Amino acid sequence: MDEITKPFSYEIAYLLSPNIETEHVLTAAGDVTKAIESVGGTIQYVAEPKRRKLAFPIKKAEQAYFGYTDFMVPASKILLLKKGIELQKNILRYLVVKPEKVSRRSKERTYARPFVKREVHPTYTKKPEAHSEEKIDIGEIDKRLDEILNK
Repeated sequence: MDEITKPFSYEIAYLLSPNIETEHVLTAAGDVTKAIESVGGTIQYVAEPKRRKLAFPIKKAEQAYFGYTDFMVPASKILLLKKGIELQKNILRYLVVKPEKVSRRSKERTYARPFVKREVHPTYTKKPEAHSEEKIDIGEIDKRLDEILNK
């Protein structure tokens, strides 16, 4: 099997128009599945589209149905698939991506790095002393300054 006919794993994420009636959302998602199968792809997973509020308007729509499908198809058929998807009037926007391969090393390390307790410098741990209400005699401060400076 050469590189052109070898099927690769892909994912398509799409936004369906919010004007579709709730009963027909699955039919519109099925049209995406049919487009994939028409180019010789095999479906691996289909996520049922759910209504979402969009971060910004797309074709004047504030909300849309978001769904995605994982599938396998030869790389040479992706352009045909995109043309088939673009012909569907209910799709506001779509994106076909090839998922990154997860390396063995990243699978082994699925946990967060352990927290390392660092030693805090002692000067930073001291709490400031409470301000005393004791009255200070300016004359005494002057005497102490003269003693220090005359040494």
